[in-house]
Amino acid sequence: MVDIVRRRVDIEFDSDSASGWLPGEPIVETFLDTISFFFPAGEKFFIDSVSNYKGAIRNEDLKIQVRSFIYQEAMHTSVHKRCNTALLAIYPDGWMVDRLGHAVLNGFRMVFPVSFQLAISCAIEHFTAILADSLFHYLDYILERAHPDFAKLWAWHAVEETEHKAVCFDVYQEQIGRGPVAYLMRILAMLLVTVLGVLVITAGVLLVRRNKRRSQPIQPVVMAPNLKANTASLVSSLIPWRLYLDYYKPSFHPWNHDNSQSIEDWKQRFPGFGVSSDCKSGR
Repeated sequence: MVDIVRRRVDIEFDSDSASGWLPGEPIVETFLDTISFFFPAGEKFFIDSVSNYKGAIRNEDLKIQVRSFIYQEAMHTSVHKRCNTALLAIYPDGWMVDRLGHAVLNGFRMVFPVSFQLAISCAIEHFTAILADSLFHYLDYILERAHPDFAKLWAWHAVEETEHKAVCFDVYQEQIGRGPVAYLMRILAMLLVTVLGVLVITAGVLLVRRNKRRSQPIQPVVMAPNLKANTASLVSSLIPWRLYLDYYKPSFHPWNHDNSQSIEDWKQRFPGFGVSSDCKSGR
């Protein structure tokens, strides 16, 4: 079992470095910036979905994991809010992406029972875990080229999404079950998240690009030279669809894909990150 580490992370961001923080990758940079604007709403939804069952969880180890999961998600919210404040200097309409995320997820809260909200969280967490796995494959490239603060942000977030990728799912299986009804509900939630997610993220990308302020010319794409400049093709590149389709198996569990070595590799690169007193330097 992978430890879900409680890290205290205090990365500083400034608007001067927010534009072009990933040189040569304007499409990927815009996509990740858009996702960052969505994160505060998403993290709160995940915390609420799990907290609805917090008092009913029977497994003692799972109780500990849930507390660490909530801590990590709250820290993600805090750091991404600081990041988003810097990004607003580049994307004046970024606040609308945040509002869109809250509106969609508040709609879920109003329409669906807490059991289906948890199923939705499981589905979105699967996507974030897959995205994290993809970022690991590009980690050397990102650390070499990206602005250090943004590189630290995405590397750290990818690690923690991997550490806690099974928590929502384990709560779901314990509280909702593993039978046909529970399986059908999580599959329906995944289908909803897939279709609506593409639409919402595309809308978010369009919003941030609408009045984007550029401090430097757009450079040619290097990381993914065959990508077209649209969200669908980007998602198809960053999301390994084999891992996505695994979710539809009745026997699926997030740790069937064991990428824990990526966590250890990151720890070797950033020893003590967030667990020592020198948080502002990223250590």
